[in-house]
Amino acid sequence: MKILYRYLAVSVVAVFLAGCSSIQTKQGDSTMNTQQRSGGFMGLSTKDDVEVQLAQAFAGVNKVIIGGFKVGFNDSKRYEEKRGGALSRASVATALVKLQGIDQATRQAITDHLYAQFVQKLQDKGYQVLPREPLLAYPAYAKVTEAEFPYKVDQSGLFSSYGVGYYYSPTPIGKKQAFFPGENDPSFMAGFGGLGLLDAADRFGHENDVRVLGVAFMVDFAGASEGGYFSTTHLEIGQLMAVDRGSLVMSRNETGIRTATIAQLNLGQPVGSSIPFASIENVTTDGDVAAQAAANAVTGLLSGGILGAFTSQANQTREFVFNAEPAKYIEAAQDALGQASTRLVDTMAGLR
Repeated sequence: MKILYRYLAVSVVAVFLAGCSSIQTKQGDSTMNTQQRSGGFMGLSTKDDVEVQLAQAFAGVNKVIIGGFKVGFNDSKRYEEKRGGALSRASVATALVKLQGIDQATRQAITDHLYAQFVQKLQDKGYQVLPREPLLAYPAYAKVTEAEFPYKVDQSGLFSSYGVGYYYSPTPIGKKQAFFPGENDPSFMAGFGGLGLLDAADRFGHENDVRVLGVAFMVDFAGASEGGYFSTTHLEIGQLMAVDRGSLVMSRNETGIRTATIAQLNLGQPVGSSIPFASIENVTTDGDVAAQAAANAVTGLLSGGILGAFTSQANQTREFVFNAEPAKYIEAAQDALGQASTRLVDTMAGLR
């Protein structure tokens, strides 16, 4: 037994000497920067601020109906950075982050503000924004499935990495609306429901000389940067109010068989705010830290004694809570969402 403990103790030291992972937070009034997104062949090109599908469909449009409008708020997410591997020891740094201090009323107020602002921006660009009620009363719309809001999303991989979030619907639209294709609905069947919605919107728009818009945004609260050298991993996290995703879908002025390509604008790059809104607290317990160190050592022993300790993964997981101040959260969210909505409206108007 003493020999086992001796090996275990040496293995713990070996894990940390062989390579390590570290997780730090950016504190104070500093915010993280948005990460530039790549695209094209092998990711060698930089995505445009706004990516356009079926640009010709936006030409000559003057009258619009906002058939759907949603703002999503991310509540938690997972960051992971890994280096090394194969014959060399690999290190993995994982940060689990959660937002606290923001209630439903705050998010509803942000959603309502953005909706009113979006309508005004369309009108300022010369669009005539018509009431939504005639679309809802259209016979083909009766077949469309609507969701209840706030709409909870809990699925790995949806919000940047992992997490739980909620979509909110503006008060003028109400507690029920449908998801358009390309919006951040996690359900596989939602794509088919969205196509049914577009079919109804196409028919209604063709008969009434109007285009139906579906608009959606997703707001994130944290950002991260990665680094390291060979098997050493460094992960820094911090507050960052950013619109991670944004889309505008538009109906066609025609009916018939729909192709896979739809008229759509998507944010190619995230839109961030430099306004701080939260303090960050490391809530990882000492027991969790000790248990993880022991687990790393045991993994090394099982994979080959002391040598296994050197070639095993040195994992580090830390949990953080972002304690948000509601007034500052609102200011930062309105800043990021305002910039994002301006990009979509300006692009749409530029294609007219």
